[in-house]
Amino acid sequence: MANSKEIFSNNLKSLLIKNKISQSKICKDLNIKPTTFSGWITCKTYPRINNLEKISKYFNIPISNLIEGENNFDIYKKLNDIVFILENSGKDKKITFNGDCITNDVANIINTSLKNTIRLINDIVSYYTPQ
Repeated sequence: MANSKEIFSNNLKSLLIKNKISQSKICKDLNIKPTTFSGWITCKTYPRINNLEKISKYFNIPISNLIEGENNFDIYKKLNDIVFILENSGKDKKITFNGDCITNDVANIINTSLKNTIRLINDIVSYYTPQ
């Protein structure tokens, strides 16, 4: 079971991806130190209430959407977490698949494929889910 730092980190990463906002942009917009923000993303630290309020206002969502986990397994979130990793891994970090290192070119192909898959799933779910 995920702890509160992991839940917040996952929710924050999903919001960044969904809204196509970079870490540097939100840090600049909210006047948050990048090292502080990085601590939240990597589950090392947890934000104070004033920062939770800033983030919730920024995304126009309740604080509960930032700090509460879900009772179901959200495929969308998991796929977007992988996209986030692929897009934000620096040259100094190695990405592996099943224990084998992959090149940046392979990571870019996987990233593009996942984004296309996410779009396709969104279309399928929208079409086949009763309103």
